[in-house]
Amino acid sequence: MRKKILVGILIGCLLIGMLAVPIAGTQTSEIKKIMDYPLTEEQLEKIENYEIKVNYIKATSDFEYGKKAGRMYAPIIKILPSVAPMGLKMMDMPLPSPDHASYLEDNYPEMLERLEGVQASTGVKPEQLVLLGMAFNAFLGKGGGGCTTSASAPPATVGDEVFLTWNCDLSYKYKMFLPDLISDPEVDKPEVLGMPLFFVRDIEGHNKVFCLGIPGVLEMPLLNDKGLAFVGNAVAMKEEGPGLSDIEILNKIMDDCSTVEEAKEIIEGSPRFTSGKMSLCNLNYLFGDAQGGIASIEATHQHFAVKYGKETGGVLAQANHHQWLDYHETGAASSNRAPQGYRSSWVRATRMWELLMGNKGEIDLKKVMSFAADAANGPEPGKGGYDSICRYGPRDATELIPAAPASLQEDSTILSFVIQPKEKVVWYCGAHPDEAPYIKIDVGRYFT
Repeated sequence: MRKKILVGILIGCLLIGMLAVPIAGTQTSEIKKIMDYPLTEEQLEKIENYEIKVNYIKATSDFEYGKKAGRMYAPIIKILPSVAPMGLKMMDMPLPSPDHASYLEDNYPEMLERLEGVQASTGVKPEQLVLLGMAFNAFLGKGGGGCTTSASAPPATVGDEVFLTWNCDLSYKYKMFLPDLISDPEVDKPEVLGMPLFFVRDIEGHNKVFCLGIPGVLEMPLLNDKGLAFVGNAVAMKEEGPGLSDIEILNKIMDDCSTVEEAKEIIEGSPRFTSGKMSLCNLNYLFGDAQGGIASIEATHQHFAVKYGKETGGVLAQANHHQWLDYHETGAASSNRAPQGYRSSWVRATRMWELLMGNKGEIDLKKVMSFAADAANGPEPGKGGYDSICRYGPRDATELIPAAPASLQEDSTILSFVIQPKEKVVWYCGAHPDEAPYIKIDVGRYFT
């Protein structure tokens, strides 16, 4: 067990080190004070003066993009192929099928060209690069994890606005890489040792895409220049099958699509990789677009379902289980307590639905931020816990699920996003959103 943990930490440290890229531009963040935070005026002032660093990678072709990314990260990328497979095997993590490159060639050749560009700079083969992305994705989700998301659109919003929220819940041990505002306000930035986590991918012939992750290896797209935005939830299930990974499907969508309907067509028409070993290999997708559309999509290797906001009055909520698909068929979590089910997911989703439905017609930026900071279902009033949208697993998880693994009991909200597709704005909070404000990233300025 100790060896497994050490290998996982090694993979995480090496991959995070790959975020050392030249900074193309910075911006002074704006603070949105929506409630009374337990911070001093000095701490709030420091947060207000943060600079969110966003790297910009411009290329004339997919191959050139990969080649540039490969040159940036060559010293680290060359080391990882000898480490990642060992980590995946030791931690019983899923491997893509041997013919995964053929899925890319047939369904997403642009990604294969990017990987070949990385190979040209580093000598690391595309199939190994796929494995590296899988290793990082799986490493982050090994403890189980959980997220709560929402989407709001007309007629539920004020001024025909569109909002997406995403509370990312993982074991709080990951804050060793992303210290929170309360422990040290001066270092709570979406970067590690001055290295940015955010970047814009600008490849000629494709949409410009704002991403979180590692260029050329693992890129989580959040928003494109057409105003299509994504948030998501990992889902543990029993179903297995080869195909494109959820991250590959997402990047294809963000490359080419501008509406939730177009995103739906890509997911439904793609062969989809599903794994019973790792929840982060199976996403619930939640999209919003600048035209006012929102859509919740559940997709496994064999099953597919979509629910549009126009069917629910302009609001949608998601967590880590299936609402539209039959969980008996997919093997997704029931509403029982862990380890038999994932009751927290059902409780969090139900609470988000309550907040959305109860505020229809009045939903604005302040309200969606308060939804993300909601502490209901905690150990005491005003204090979030394992079943709360703003999650604090260590407070009461042991009492609720004493037989569950310690990793599940540690789940907490370690960062949060609010996205405005029409304005092309992403709000970032690197802590529990009931403790600290969101910082504004004006992504639109990078798209112009």
